Amino acid sequence: MTTSFSDYLRLYKASWLKLQMTSPPLSSYEDRTLYTTWQITFDRIQQQNAASAKLLKLWAYFDRQDLWFDLLRHANSMDDKLIQELTKDELNFNEAITLLCTFGLVEPDRSLQQQVGPRGYSVHSCVHSWIVSVLNNKEWDKSLVRLAFTCIASEVPSKNEKDWWLLQQRLLQHAIRQNDFIEDSTLDIDGLYWVFHNLGVLYSDQGKLAEAETMYIQALHGYKKTLRPNHTLTLQIINNLANLYSDQGKLAKAKTIYIQVLYNYKKVLESNYILTLNIVNNLANLYKTQDKLAKTKIIYIQVLYSYKKILRLNYTLIFNTVNNLVNLYKT
Repeated sequence: MTTSFSDYLRLYKASWLKLQMTSPPLSSYEDRTLYTTWQITFDRIQQQNAASAKLLKLWAYFDRQDLWFDLLRHANSMDDKLIQELTKDELNFNEAITLLCTFGLVEPDRSLQQQVGPRGYSVHSCVHSWIVSVLNNKEWDKSLVRLAFTCIASEVPSKNEKDWWLLQQRLLQHAIRQNDFIEDSTLDIDGLYWVFHNLGVLYSDQGKLAEAETMYIQALHGYKKTLRPNHTLTLQIINNLANLYSDQGKLAKAKTIYIQVLYNYKKVLESNYILTLNIVNNLANLYKTQDKLAKTKIIYIQVLYSYKKILRLNYTLIFNTVNNLVNLYKT
């Protein structure tokens, strides 16, 4: 074999549309290629339910697997009547998706992750390629790109939510799909800095630290342009970057940023404000990593004392700090 797998895959993607248009007729559909069969099917779907056809076109901006109603619910604010109809409620979504299943273009997911959360739906990789190449004609709709980004980022859960990691795992493949639009400069990022922030959290929680760093830096550039340098959102992004560098073992870089953020927090917030104390706690964790145990102990005790002054005794942050102290004494 003279062609490598990677070269074959590249050629396959480049010539996919040509392959479909020139494919031999299917035995069950006389004088029809796969391409024309799907097009005829799509035309029939559009006649029966325009929202179903819109959903199929929208699928190009998400991963082909595991699309579900809650992922799209934030799209109902978009100025598009079909998308508003599609995302008005779950009944409308189910009606649209059922028609696509009836025509065989979509099928319910049966993966293990579907044991938790609402059912998702998938399209075959070839159908997804057809949606991208034909229905969207490889000319990305910038409003739909923004919609996809907004939908995904709006669903990123915090670690305080039940089963947060399961939802993050479901979102991850859709977030990765957005890389194509970022690299293609298709995305208009104005006003989407919070989206990059949330996607950075998603990537970081899922162990994709390089991708998280890229998202955080994008968000930071935006916040610095639109907000004060000492705005709490800007400082939170910088703190997240420091946490990321600490996880990557870049301790000196992380320490420098923690101290900078702490200094700025103290200028705009009270010294015992929770965000300020969280930074101090992060610094203590970093010192522990560097085996500066005496210094770590002093900071943990200071943080614990401050937490007790401003929080209820059963608050999670207090218990976490106590746990940090216990683990330190075991060292």
